[in-house]
Amino acid sequence: ASKAPHILIAGTTGSGKSETIHSILASLLMHSIYATSRSNDVTSNIIDVIDMKGTEFNKYKDTYINLVSNEHEAYSLLSRLCASMESRYAFLAKNGCDDIDEYHSKGHELSREICIIDEFADLILKNREVEEYIVRLAQKARGCGIHLIIGTQSPRRDVVTGLIKANFPFRIALNTSSSMESRIILDQTGAEKLFGRGDMLIKKGGNKPIRAQGCFVSDSDKAGLASVIASHQHEKQYV
Repeated sequence: ASKAPHILIAGTTGSGKSETIHSILASLLMHSIYATSRSNDVTSNIIDVIDMKGTEFNKYKDTYINLVSNEHEAYSLLSRLCASMESRYAFLAKNGCDDIDEYHSKGHELSREICIIDEFADLILKNREVEEYIVRLAQKARGCGIHLIIGTQSPRRDVVTGLIKANFPFRIALNTSSSMESRIILDQTGAEKLFGRGDMLIKKGGNKPIRAQGCFVSDSDKAGLASVIASHQHEKQYV
């Protein structure tokens, strides 16, 4: 979380954007299972998924993941996350801690909350007001344990605005349809030359992009993971 508190992922259709998000989600889910059965050095995750198509993550609908599939529910969720952010900081201050890492270092438990938005363009173009919540969370929420992962196949300037870019220094670019889209995501060209299917450039802050290969999560893997998660249901705890 300290290395990538919030992540922006972009790539055209067939580039592997959704599979990259699924691989991150699979890792988070397995971490949550591990966290429920180990000592305090690992804390659990609360995972919210905003999927405007309503189909991409339906294999997880019987798990503890909170699935949201319309703009009104998404707006309410992001509003709640902002309120939760403020209450978490008040809670941490009451316990003499500046951030969640310091709270954990004292031997206490507090779950992290991760909000995944699969197609950010669909959401922000239906309700521009969500940008304010996204920016507020991206600016401040990392210290209290709330993290954002947003993906889009439309990395246009009216979607990935300057405020969004400024607060998402960790970015993953898969194959883009043009050099302009690559510049919007990475501040440089290169993503338009990627081969697709998980071929990606990862950039953190002002560092030079690193080329990597994303992994593939098959439908059977997703179904199997959902089955494992369903058998390890655990109660969500909010501050």
